[in-house]
Amino acid sequence: MEGSWVLVLTVFATFFIEMGTVKSFGVLFNPMQESLLSSTAQLGTVLGMTHSLGLLLAPLTGNIARTFDHRLCVITGGGLLFVGCFVSAFVHNVYQLAITLTITGIGLSLAYIPQVLLLLKAFPTRFSLIFGIAGAGGSFGMMVCPPIVEILTNTYGWRGAMMISAAMVSHVFAFGALQRLPKTEYAKLKVTSTAESSAEKRKGASSCLRGLVSSIIRRLSLQLCIANPRVLLHLTTWLLLGANFHAWVVFLVPHATTRGIGSTEAAFLSTVGGIGHFIGRVIHPFILDYKITTAFGMFLTLSVLNTLSFFVDRVVGDNCTALMFLAFVNGGAIGTINLIIISVSKEIYEERYHVDIFVLGNCLFGAGEILGGYLAGGMYDLTRSYSASFLSLGVMSALTLVMTIADRLASQCSSEHD
Repeated sequence: MEGSWVLVLTVFATFFIEMGTVKSFGVLFNPMQESLLSSTAQLGTVLGMTHSLGLLLAPLTGNIARTFDHRLCVITGGGLLFVGCFVSAFVHNVYQLAITLTITGIGLSLAYIPQVLLLLKAFPTRFSLIFGIAGAGGSFGMMVCPPIVEILTNTYGWRGAMMISAAMVSHVFAFGALQRLPKTEYAKLKVTSTAESSAEKRKGASSCLRGLVSSIIRRLSLQLCIANPRVLLHLTTWLLLGANFHAWVVFLVPHATTRGIGSTEAAFLSTVGGIGHFIGRVIHPFILDYKITTAFGMFLTLSVLNTLSFFVDRVVGDNCTALMFLAFVNGGAIGTINLIIISVSKEIYEERYHVDIFVLGNCLFGAGEILGGYLAGGMYDLTRSYSASFLSLGVMSALTLVMTIADRLASQCSSEHD
């Protein structure tokens, strides 16, 4: 039997905490903006730093986890998550918030990336199914946490809600201590690490500079781009997915309030989106495991639905029921797409590229989150309307669809040529 179900359950729990906390930032957006006197673009960019920085550091934290004890990484990450969230409750301007959320982002990277690498190692043949089950924890957090944070904000203010959120993320510390691989997997990691170290020493003896450059490239997983330049097209889709996801998460609630929807109903849109997110992530692993369709086919279908939903948003106005339906569709599509993109990578590229694609892809996904928050927020500052921002998200979704199709066709042409 592959892996351990204790690992799956603890990853489920940490994803619940991490994604639930990030999703709740959309609920805190308006009171934060009023308190910190920041522009929409500034605050949108800073709030995106938590999750995006956690992914931007993926090449670093991923290789740290492969070199050292992964549990130490997750435990350290849990501690930094707590410190970052707790100190954020005491900031007085958006620049101080940027510093505290940087700490939170580093903690998220140390807590998140090693866990996914563990699942890749522990469940090599059924990774899509297991990652889907564990990833459903994040969707469940998106569904449950925003209404709770809304209540906490109304009762204690956004600063009190942030302190209580800090108490919640501190549980990542405990869950990380429970995660472990089978002993055979640790042995493999240890042998690989020793072999790489010996190779580095021999290479360093012949050329220190070349050895240093080679080591940096390998540690940051950049050798993938050198070995197969076509992967840059695929990695760009991760960038666009990150921009699309973060802008939707952060601006869903403010978008509804600017159309005249009450704050409680607007916060409930996050719950509806979380329900769609949860259902998509629970159902899709079994669809892929029973081979009803491929990850590539599912990616195309959901990308079309996601694109159409963003375009339709412009015409529904202040119809709360329609906005809830669109939030459900977007939540289900975005949540599933972001999870199966690694499975799409596995269908298009050789196995030796999979870990490096995941590491670099997450890094670009994080960069995309910062870009998405800045562009969507900046567009609102210019137009005073989120309709244009959501229309741009539809364009991004369409681009990911076209680029993935082009990548798949290029892969097939390359295979036929070989």
